Amino acid sequence: MDAGIAKEAEGNYKAAILEYNKALKINTHYTEAYVNRGIAKAYLGDYRGAIADYNHALGINPNSSEAYNLRGEIHTILGEYQEAIRDFNQTLHLNKKHAKAYFNRGNAHQ
Repeated sequence: MDAGIAKEAEGNYKAAILEYNKALKINTHYTEAYVNRGIAKAYLGDYRGAIADYNHALGINPNSSEAYNLRGEIHTILGEYQEAIRDFNQTLHLNKKHAKAYFNRGNAHQ
């Protein structure tokens, strides 16, 4: 997983995805690997793939406020504002101090 994070920090998102895939082969319930792979996919413009990864992460850990927030960001990019607002509301239900979710929800309403 650390190798994937390092590749992502370098901007090498394709290599990061390969590293996250390796981590997921070892542990198919690794929520953070799905979340991070979703981030890398989003940077590459694979928004539906990112949503699929966030959905998978939420299937494992339905209390992942970060997965809800990130999925909401992708829904906003795709113009799916009602879905985005639902995700940001769920983020804030789980973590009332998630400042970025407040900001994101405001953008989705706008």
